[in-house]
Amino acid sequence: RPLSAPATPSACPTVLPTDQPWFDAFVAGFRLWFGDADTPRDPDRAVPLLCHAARLGHGGAALLLSTVFEELAQDADARQEPRTARTFSRLSIVYRTAAFWSDADSPDVELDHESETAWALARQAPPEPRLWNAIDALCGLTGDDHRPDPDGALQGFEALAASHPVHATFLASGAAEEAAERHADPVSARALMERARANLVRSAGAGNRAAQKRLFHARAGERG
Repeated sequence: RPLSAPATPSACPTVLPTDQPWFDAFVAGFRLWFGDADTPRDPDRAVPLLCHAARLGHGGAALLLSTVFEELAQDADARQEPRTARTFSRLSIVYRTAAFWSDADSPDVELDHESETAWALARQAPPEPRLWNAIDALCGLTGDDHRPDPDGALQGFEALAASHPVHATFLASGAAEEAAERHADPVSARALMERARANLVRSAGAGNRAAQKRLFHARAGERG
């Protein structure tokens, strides 16, 4: 079912600058996702185009992808495919974080409670190639086989954590969880889950409220 437009008003301006490198990919991806009188919906073609536009610097594409992956997670959950739903939920968080990414790495930029100031700061920030390389690995947009590489994404996010402990460690935690679910070896999977928790604790300690909430709920579950 089609989604509404992203919540941030300035994410998708009414008039798009046609000279931007992301323009063609975003317009085509947007049209294929929502559909119109001349174009039937085609999510399988829309998502890669939106991913490409986001990587080229269009924050509106990253924000839209967050909503797209959230809906795909809900659809997978309705089909009783919990593992696929978790993958899409993680991708939703990744793209939401990327939309508001800046060198400030501020704990005040809270997931799903971002401000227009945070949006403006992110739009002014230079692109961070290491972030997008890690995201591409997580999405399967790198390599000849185009298979997701959460282990590579984890390494990329952890490398970013030296300068971005608030948000990169949170992304590293999700990548470690994704890698753990894809490992057939239970010993490796347990080690990755421990790595996921360590990154989550570090992110929470740096002030990331989303990480703090996850830790709180996890501990509440353990006590229950």
